[in-house]
Amino acid sequence: MSITAKKRHQLEQLLQQSITSIQALQGRCVAQVYRLRRQDGSDVVVKYAEQGLDIEAKMLQYLAQQKQPVPHIIYHDTQTLLLSWIANSGHINANVETHAAQLLCHLHQVSYPQYGFAWDTCIGGLHQPNQWQSSWLQFYAQQRLMYMENLAYQRQKMPKQLLHRVEILCAHLKEYLHEPTKPSLIHGDIWEGNILCQQNKVVAWIDPAIYTHPTSRCRISANREAFMFEA
Repeated sequence: MSITAKKRHQLEQLLQQSITSIQALQGRCVAQVYRLRRQDGSDVVVKYAEQGLDIEAKMLQYLAQQKQPVPHIIYHDTQTLLLSWIANSGHINANVETHAAQLLCHLHQVSYPQYGFAWDTCIGGLHQPNQWQSSWLQFYAQQRLMYMENLAYQRQKMPKQLLHRVEILCAHLKEYLHEPTKPSLIHGDIWEGNILCQQNKVVAWIDPAIYTHPTSRCRISANREAFMFEA
């Protein structure tokens, strides 16, 4: 889907410059993303979705406060997010992995008294409830597993038989998992598509889904461990 003349005019007003070219970027599952070339030759990115982009902007701003690399937010509302353009080679090598591990280990040092977050966030196009709870097992059962399985059932994506099995699992979760001791802030959706890299380092995280989650050891030398703790 292309940008309409009306949206182009709105963007030019926000940018206070005319737009000389528009390039569709690889689409996300819930949004349309475009690279815009401004009259002065600089580029920006605009993202459109049905909802939730104001929450995404708030999450990016929070990560920036934690000294994490994220795009600069130029403008946002519920359906529009205008960001600085960040060049991305897309080549994740060992040096990028090491830098990513360092950044994530730093992020995981941010801790809170409980599991959850100060406000509800989102992951992709899905609402992500984050009501504070002292027990991670209860938080994970109620606000992740049961919340998502009920949502899937309501949307006719999960059969009732499987719904019952998930509920049984949640009731016995403490028999399979240990209660962790430390809540840590996480990006929440780390995979290669959400990592922008250039010149052997991470230049930005995108599409976060932040909340506090248990992390155990986080050794900078063990590059892939930091990624595993984001699961």
